Amino acid sequence: MSIISDIREILREIPLSDILREKLSIAERSIEQLEKENIDLKNQYRTVLDKINELEKELSAFRSRKDDFIEERGALFKRRPEGGYHEAVFCPKCRMPMVSVGQMLPYTCGRCNISVDFTRRDFRRIFNQLPK
Repeated sequence: MSIISDIREILREIPLSDILREKLSIAERSIEQLEKENIDLKNQYRTVLDKINELEKELSAFRSRKDDFIEERGALFKRRPEGGYHEAVFCPKCRMPMVSVGQMLPYTCGRCNISVDFTRRDFRRIFNQLPK
């Protein structure tokens, strides 16, 4: 039983004036409204907690993903689980592969429009200098 039901039961047995009855009715409506707001806030709280948990998982995944890369000359190189690196250049912002058109143009991210200061011609030399 709710507190409202308990109050109604008690008040049925007590003779009250019309003014007092009206004030009690207003108080009952206020309590009912507060109970609804309380339920809504609890639901919102659960939703926020679920979102926090989801974001914490994403952050953890991002942090571990960040450790998979090494930065060299403004670009990222991705480590292989078995050792060494993937033979590709990755964007430092979105972590997607970058491209170098021909051997003359610098590596560029088509998504972020970020360029680095080396071309495909320089790739092998830079790649061989990465820490083992």
